[in-house]
Amino acid sequence: MRKTICFIVLLITLAPLAFAGPEKFQESVNYFEIFPSYPGTDAGKVEVLEFFWYNCPHCNDFEPHLEQWLSRKPEGVEFAQVPVIFMGRDGRPNAAGKLHAETFYSLELMGKLKALHGVIFNAIHGQRISLDTPAAMEKFLAEKGIDAEQFRNTRQSFAVQTRVNRAIELAKRFGIDGVPNLVVGGTYRTGPTGSFEGMTQLVDFLIAKVKDEQKSATKAQ
Repeated sequence: MRKTICFIVLLITLAPLAFAGPEKFQESVNYFEIFPSYPGTDAGKVEVLEFFWYNCPHCNDFEPHLEQWLSRKPEGVEFAQVPVIFMGRDGRPNAAGKLHAETFYSLELMGKLKALHGVIFNAIHGQRISLDTPAAMEKFLAEKGIDAEQFRNTRQSFAVQTRVNRAIELAKRFGIDGVPNLVVGGTYRTGPTGSFEGMTQLVDFLIAKVKDEQKSATKAQ
């Protein structure tokens, strides 16, 4: 399951570079336009969404590169992470993916996400701890100082389930079939670049492209 869901990164990390620099990124090769687009932000701003799954080893590997990019992201860029919940062959959400999305949004509402986001990644990929069931997740978080009952109630709340359903719809809307993946300005989705460094360069390229398109649209009005 993990190999299938994270297959896109095999393209990202193993595909030969098709460019000599950021100016050489090619549409339908290194990135893909989304039809119709869903900007999702006010004019003059660009939203970047990272779709990820805690169980994906490539998402874990991408985290340091993402953090470095966030420390220098361009002005006027809004960033958010979206936990992906892939559907099984029976059309039902992957149980672990749904739990992880619920955990992400629960910790966000509880004000604990910043402190525990990387901790969860490290537990799964560094310590090889399985956090695929509610009981395992509650036990792990309790060891980190999270009240189990509060977490359980928050996870099952309407607010969290609404966010989970929105995450599912966003992944469908943008055609996310592997992770990590980024959507820029609701208009472009990243593709293979040859490296995680190339992926962040691509995001910068797409941000600039979206900003130029916004300026052109404004002048045309």
